Amino acid sequence: MTPDVFVPVCNVTLDSRVLSARSGKTFGQIKSPSIQGPGSCFYVLLPGPGQRVEVQIYRLISVGRFNGTGCQGGFLQLVDGAASAPSKDSAEICGVNDRYAPPVLLFADNGPATLIFKISEPTVRSQFLAYFSFTSMASNQGIQSTGGRPVENSECDWLYQDFTCRTPGSCILTSPGFPGLYPPNTVCKYHIAISSIQTRVKISFASLLLPQNRCSTDYIAVYQGTETSSPQLTTLCGNRRQDLTYFGPNLLLEFRSGVPIPPYDYNGFKATLEFSEKVVSTESSVNEILKTTETDVLMDRTGVPRPVDVKSNCDMYFSGVVTRSGTFDVRSRSWGSVCTLTFVGRPTDVIHVSLFNYILKATSCQSGIEIYDGLVEEADTEFLDGAYLFHDEQIDGTLKPSTLCDVDYYGMSSPSQGQVSNPGTQDLYFNIERALKCVQRFIPASNQSVTLTVSYYQTLQSDPYCHTQCGDGGCLCVTSMRQLSEVDHLLLQTESGQTLSCLCGEFQVEWLPVTLQSWSPLRLVYSIAHYSWERKGFNFTANYTFTTDGICGHQTLTSPDGEIESVRIVPDGQLNYYYHQKCTWLLDTKIERQLNLELYTAQNRHCSAWNVTIHHYDESADDRAGALIETFCPRQRHKKYTLPWKTDLVVVSLQATTHTPPEFTLRWRSRVFRSNNRIADPSPTPGSAASRPTIFPCSIHFFACFLSRFLYS
Repeated sequence: MTPDVFVPVCNVTLDSRVLSARSGKTFGQIKSPSIQGPGSCFYVLLPGPGQRVEVQIYRLISVGRFNGTGCQGGFLQLVDGAASAPSKDSAEICGVNDRYAPPVLLFADNGPATLIFKISEPTVRSQFLAYFSFTSMASNQGIQSTGGRPVENSECDWLYQDFTCRTPGSCILTSPGFPGLYPPNTVCKYHIAISSIQTRVKISFASLLLPQNRCSTDYIAVYQGTETSSPQLTTLCGNRRQDLTYFGPNLLLEFRSGVPIPPYDYNGFKATLEFSEKVVSTESSVNEILKTTETDVLMDRTGVPRPVDVKSNCDMYFSGVVTRSGTFDVRSRSWGSVCTLTFVGRPTDVIHVSLFNYILKATSCQSGIEIYDGLVEEADTEFLDGAYLFHDEQIDGTLKPSTLCDVDYYGMSSPSQGQVSNPGTQDLYFNIERALKCVQRFIPASNQSVTLTVSYYQTLQSDPYCHTQCGDGGCLCVTSMRQLSEVDHLLLQTESGQTLSCLCGEFQVEWLPVTLQSWSPLRLVYSIAHYSWERKGFNFTANYTFTTDGICGHQTLTSPDGEIESVRIVPDGQLNYYYHQKCTWLLDTKIERQLNLELYTAQNRHCSAWNVTIHHYDESADDRAGALIETFCPRQRHKKYTLPWKTDLVVVSLQATTHTPPEFTLRWRSRVFRSNNRIADPSPTPGSAASRPTIFPCSIHFFACFLSRFLYS
């Protein structure tokens, strides 16, 4: 660069448009005046539209010194903006008497920049020599990241997606300020998203120049996922360039920098992304389909085999009888103007289809994708790939609409017994990376119970933030430093969301199986804090059984007197076998009465293990249980209750979550008063006698009644 523009002074503004108008040049030399420290000087650099600021430092004289962690006594720094205040986010250059060949290169990409020259200790002569240039952002001299898009609310994070990087060389990753010195103590993340299971990405490092022997502070780490907690694939540092090839669905390149160190002869990295398709035959053993070139058969709704109607070489037929899950890609077939993908399952199947990637002639609406629920209709596409899953509702539960993995099992229509396991292993989940929550509901009929047994539980990695504790009331998830929603866990809940048992993190195998028997609906919640195809979460297997026993439910009893005795349940004997009961009895004699209740149990248990509550009747309340009247706890052993006069509708409710089944006896007796036998008002309820007026007993003979009251008065 020829120094046509020479700047020997201090505290000046260099405007690209002014320099270009006066000299036709947009570059020049800065030779600072000699400063006797302490002192400072600044140069404001104003680029024009589409330009970036470039500074090359050739010579430093008595400009501070490097003390091992940073510059001390003085520095030279290029910061964003037109202010002369130093910034901790920009590199500081210092040296006692240094010449740089090649020069130290600094770039500023965010508009105006300021070159700060600061001496904070006494010196005889402090000076520097540099060149500046207002360079076009499109110039190869200053290469920036291209092809991706910056991540909002971040300093230097970028997102690259495969469908925007189809042209070779269109996607370039660079460190901040490349090919100049990068900022200190910086963390930049480059997210690479791959939308197809058949696509792989090749990361080629054209340039990699990081400080030697600084692999702990200046490096590039590659992760299989979107977070640094994802599996780490490799680490690059120094100048060890290499090409990396990986499959998706997500990759993360994290660039970290430490403090700048002399002689500042490093400039970060430049890499290119190249996406390619790994065309895999869809007739493989993993993703088998019915070949259109063979006289094969499909199953229609009647269950009778029918011949395949072959139309073109790119038609595909997938049978739920042959395979339950897989992928498809029309690029594995000969091209046709119309390609039809037909999925034929069992009569009870629901078919999931996920479109990973496609290319259509969208400019003139010449192509499109059409999806039909039924047999064959034609659709025009150029390229399409994705995944499918056959879900048999008779075996795998009733899939809830608009959900990925929420299913219901009904005691009246589902198999009386079956097995469930963790979702997320099918190809349909390939491009999912987020929190994953799958709810399986088990709904017994009014005379049934449902038993859930977790027989297998295995975490794929240790979790220091959660562990499991099992006791008389069930198993609990004990978290540390994180909320339960932030760790992987398995929940057994009631329909209202009450947690009955929870498994997470560290779990002792000898605690298995964990069993819960309930006479009301249960929810099995599989929760993964951050699911990805590479880190699918923990594995579990659970068995369910619907049993018709009539032990619990909702009953209406109209007898004025009676007795309820708990059905004796023989404990299973397993270490972690729990019972959950929510039973209600409606006592309704349809007459005016005063109700006496008596409860007895031989068990001495805590009230949280099980209890019996007495409620007023409420038509709008759950189980018709309204305002609470009394609560009976097992440790009370024996208790009698006298309810207010004319309380003819009463709801008695049993609630239990315990290792030992509750045992109790409930007796009730109704006192009924008629006009020819009533000799006194009914007994007041406890605590209400003092507030009632004095009433004298009186026989049915009028004269005797009158005489007694006359004598008293």
